Amino acid sequence: MMRALLAQRLRRDWVQLLLWLLGTAALAAASVGGVSSAYGGESDRVAVLAAVMANPVIMLFRGLPSGAQLEAFTLFLILPFLAMMAAFMSSFLAVRHTRTEEEQGRAELIVATPAGRLTPLFATMIHGALANLVLAALVFVAFAGAGYDPFGSLVAGLASGAAGLCFLGVGLAAAQLVHTSRAANAIAVWVLLVTFLLAGIGNALGTPSGDLQRITSSWLAWLSPFGWIENSRPFSDNLLWPLACALAAAVAFAALATALQAARDIGAAPLHARSGRADARESTFSTPITLVWRHSWGRCWAGPSAVCSPACSPRASAPSSMRSAPISRPCSTCSTRWLGAAASGRGWS
Repeated sequence: MMRALLAQRLRRDWVQLLLWLLGTAALAAASVGGVSSAYGGESDRVAVLAAVMANPVIMLFRGLPSGAQLEAFTLFLILPFLAMMAAFMSSFLAVRHTRTEEEQGRAELIVATPAGRLTPLFATMIHGALANLVLAALVFVAFAGAGYDPFGSLVAGLASGAAGLCFLGVGLAAAQLVHTSRAANAIAVWVLLVTFLLAGIGNALGTPSGDLQRITSSWLAWLSPFGWIENSRPFSDNLLWPLACALAAAVAFAALATALQAARDIGAAPLHARSGRADARESTFSTPITLVWRHSWGRCWAGPSAVCSPACSPRASAPSSMRSAPISRPCSTCSTRWLGAAASGRGWS
């Protein structure tokens, strides 16, 4: 039964996983060429690190400075975003195969078979763990294939995979706490963004070395999975024990998800949805935009994402310009159907 569930998940996810995995590997490979061309000279890297020490706010959107060597400098710029890619992939995967399955009625059909209540959850854990193992291997190949130190490349790959496993656990636990996949994804994304910024603040408040090339993180960074990942310091200290913190958190979240899954009914959740108003305010449904805002304001993370996304460039200088897509308004013919679908809780396609 476990093999059948794993095969079903792989058959459903292979396109999405392929895009996530190849995209993360491409980001790692592109960072090698980008940093080599932009900061090929050691004097350039030393100057950038000195500027970072003078303006620690830069570390809100970068990693942990660990020296001016080319490999360590590359990971200072790119490691947090490799970890973020793994975290997004894993948390969405966890919610997709747990709470979304319950919303659509498929989980109840599987529970009625000899598979039981917990086997689908365990299958999702194994599926997510295998995806992160492949991601770690691809990141290792991207750096080692570029001529970087093999052991440092291995630590970088393991750090990316450990971040994914940690947020796989976050997604599994979030899916058990709330009634909808939308709310579960919102919780996972907010946890990701808050811990990302917490690690950045912890690094910014850290202590610089005498040569202004390294930072020792403050205690705040050790409260975040991103802080654990960055303190592994690939290509510098190559520490593995901070990654054990991420793995321990993943196990703890997985255990919490298992306990909640065993205790609750299918479709139920410990955190109940807030009761709606008896009479809707006129402004709530006056336009399609106000209705969308009413339903999704709690997960509007576009603002923090817009702040963080310019930092994905390997350059530590000015962020790239951001463009927003125009919002189209549904025609009057479709308004009635759209409002009815939204009011009943179903999506509109």
